[in-house]
Amino acid sequence: MIHATARVIPKTTMTNATVPDTRKWDFGEIENDEFPFCVSGTKDLSLLTLNCRASDSISELLVKAVVDPHPPTRHHRSRAPRRLHMAQIHTEEALRKIIAPPNPLINAKLLDRLEPQAIEFISRSPFLLLATQRSDGSLEVSPKGDAPGFVVVENDRSLLIPDRVGNNMAIGLINLLANPQIGLLFLMPATGETLRVSGRATIHDDADICAKLATRNKPAKLFLRIAIQRVFFHCARSVLRANLWKPETWSSPQKVSVGKIVRDQVNARQNIQQDIAKRIDDYAEESYKVENLY
Repeated sequence: MIHATARVIPKTTMTNATVPDTRKWDFGEIENDEFPFCVSGTKDLSLLTLNCRASDSISELLVKAVVDPHPPTRHHRSRAPRRLHMAQIHTEEALRKIIAPPNPLINAKLLDRLEPQAIEFISRSPFLLLATQRSDGSLEVSPKGDAPGFVVVENDRSLLIPDRVGNNMAIGLINLLANPQIGLLFLMPATGETLRVSGRATIHDDADICAKLATRNKPAKLFLRIAIQRVFFHCARSVLRANLWKPETWSSPQKVSVGKIVRDQVNARQNIQQDIAKRIDDYAEESYKVENLY
């Protein structure tokens, strides 16, 4: 039986590794083989290694265990092995001790309307991510894409987003009926910055506007009108770290079979034809042809 404490010390310095070297855990009385970071069979607790998540980065840390030669006397009893629980951030004050407040000047980029660069960005963007909130508070994010400029800038405080043929689940649209708050992230190929827009959305089926939002002579099924509340450009760091626009860094395409997912789920409840996966995937491939996208 030993009495041990552990102090975490960064082994290497990483950009986002901000775990302080004063973080300390008291493990109390534990058996050697119960020590959380001890490799099975290891008895030497003088130097141990731990992989720890810190501010969205994985940093290798050294954990030095200090063995108390004179542990407090307690009645020994059998117990389950102890597990380490990393500190959780609960308040903005605690968060700001790790992530410093931004330069006050940076807040000047937070606007309540579109400025010229944002308008140009939207006019050249072929793709966006659209976030909505369900009635139970959970979130959904869906992709929207078309020819560059498919989102129309109605004015500096309003956008029009066409809705076209899809899988008919209408998850985002149903969410907006319950909660009109919406978040958009516009991307532009070969550009590191992204454009964030948040506001309130309403759903419309005005025939004239749907016709103006037509693509390949097919009008939009309906459209969203976004009343902008906040807009700003997000810095390029995440896109640059991902090498997002460098094809030479991309992995090979992944073949996704929705048919297999459906088959496995439905088979758990009822017996279905075994070729259902292929038929669903064949249907998806047909729907992905250019003439069937609109």
